[in-house]
Amino acid sequence: MRNEDTYLRLSYACLDVYGRVFRFLVDLLSTLPDGRTEVTLDDLVDRYAFRTGCMPGQNVFLRDDYRECTAGLLMAEP
Repeated sequence: MRNEDTYLRLSYACLDVYGRVFRFLVDLLSTLPDGRTEVTLDDLVDRYAFRTGCMPGQNVFLRDDYRECTAGLLMAEP
């Protein structure tokens, strides 16, 4: 998970609002199995899909052209 591309996708997924990034990461980390210390791409993909209800074709962690995804709007919270 430690690469610029992942960070850019995470930021885009959360509409560049870092409070949302933080909440997403806390939610993601709370779903990891006990004892696991690393987050994988599959973890990001699965949790983003769970939080947004997006189809794989709209998952920012799967698409090469992730900036064309609009599912990030589903991450918006009131």
